[in-house]
Amino acid sequence: MGIRRQHAKGHNFILTLLSDTLNDEILMEHVRLLNIETTGAVNLKELADCRWLTSFDGLTVSGTTMCAKVENNKPGSLLAILVPPGNKALFGLARAYQMFAEKHRQIIRIFTDLHEALNWLGDDPSEAEALIEVVNHANRSG
Repeated sequence: MGIRRQHAKGHNFILTLLSDTLNDEILMEHVRLLNIETTGAVNLKELADCRWLTSFDGLTVSGTTMCAKVENNKPGSLLAILVPPGNKALFGLARAYQMFAEKHRQIIRIFTDLHEALNWLGDDPSEAEALIEVVNHANRSG
């Protein structure tokens, strides 16, 4: 499936579902398309859900950092990167992305728990619940 994005404009939220195989080229294409889709965006909330990846052998530290460097500036924006618990390799690649993209966003954090990530992204408990519903719906329809 690759990468699928779902926009919940009422919450200024983008859910990015990454599944199956991820490599440097696929990630770069995603970043370029996201740059186009979010031109001029401020206070954006994004969850990059990496729990469904089955292979990321073609994803390198140098490729990941290059993708992070080409991100457009998104003032006031938050990015939560969700990785499976115990996956140290994927956590390390997410950390590399975080380090090189943090100047383009207000804050980037890496999580292993979905609810913790969405509570961090939500302004209050009711918004966090709405974001959880967006994610649940996307996972059911994906």
